[in-house]
Amino acid sequence: MNIEFTKRFRKEFHQLANIGNLAVLVNNAIENILTAKTVSEIKNLKKMTGYKDYYRIRVGSYRIGVKIVNSTVIFSVFDHRKDIYKRFP
Repeated sequence: MNIEFTKRFRKEFHQLANIGNLAVLVNNAIENILTAKTVSEIKNLKKMTGYKDYYRIRVGSYRIGVKIVNSTVIFSVFDHRKDIYKRFP
């Protein structure tokens, strides 16, 4: 699968990357997506209720908001689990 990062995701990730081993966990999630052949092979991925192409990936107490179009995963938002659902999708 291909991946893309939005400007918003990059900014939020750089702000929060210093927290514990969060950067390592996000890198593991990205590697998991790159090696996956189908959406069902991506670990900790859950479809957002009511939205066709939107999913979230659980990374500890943080969430990555992604949109999957064809075989491209677009990383949109990265935030704490209490805040992400206010801004995504």
